[in-house]
Amino acid sequence: MLEGMRSARVVTLGDAVVQARRILVRTGGLDMDELATRLAVSRATLYRVVGSRDRVLTEVTWTLVRDLLERCVHDAHGDGLEWVLDVTRRYTAALSTFEPYGTFVRAEPDTVARIVFGADGVHQRAVTAQRRILERAGLGPAERLHEAAHVYVRVVESGMFADVFVGREVRDTVTEQAARAVLEQLTTG
Repeated sequence: MLEGMRSARVVTLGDAVVQARRILVRTGGLDMDELATRLAVSRATLYRVVGSRDRVLTEVTWTLVRDLLERCVHDAHGDGLEWVLDVTRRYTAALSTFEPYGTFVRAEPDTVARIVFGADGVHQRAVTAQRRILERAGLGPAERLHEAAHVYVRVVESGMFADVFVGREVRDTVTEQAARAVLEQLTTG
C-alpha cells in the first residue's frame, strides 16, 4: 500500500441488508451499531451508504416477504382462485409463526407502518408481486389486475396486522372470505 494511504472498506446497501437480515432474524430487531460493527464501518459511513434505518428495514422486510412468498407460490396447490388463496394461506401462516418478525412488529409498530406503507415500502412491492400471482392464476382481465392486487393485499394486510394497529385480532376465516370476495369480483365482473 502507498505510504499515507489507508484501505477503505467498501460497503453497499446490499451488504448492509444481508447483515441486517441476519440480525433481525436472530434478535427480532435491528441495532444500527451492531450492523456497523458487523460491516466493519463507522456508524457515519453506514448511514451514508444506507440512508436510514427505515430504508434498511424496508429492504430487509421485503427480502423476507419476497422469499417467503416465492416459497409459498412454489408449494401451493390447486388452480385459479383456489391456488391464489392457498398461496395466501401458506404465506400468512408462515409469517404469523415467524417469531423474529412478530417480535419486531410488536416492538416497533410505528416503524412497521412506515416501512410497509411508505412511498417505496413493502406494500407497493407486495402489490406488484400479487399482480404477478393473479396473472399466473389466469384471473380477470389484465387491465384490472393491479387494482385487484392492491385491494387483495390490503385485505390480507388488514387481517395480519389488525392486532397491532387496532388492538384486535381478525379471524383468518373472515380475512379469507374478504380475500375470496375480491378474487370472485375479479373473475365475474
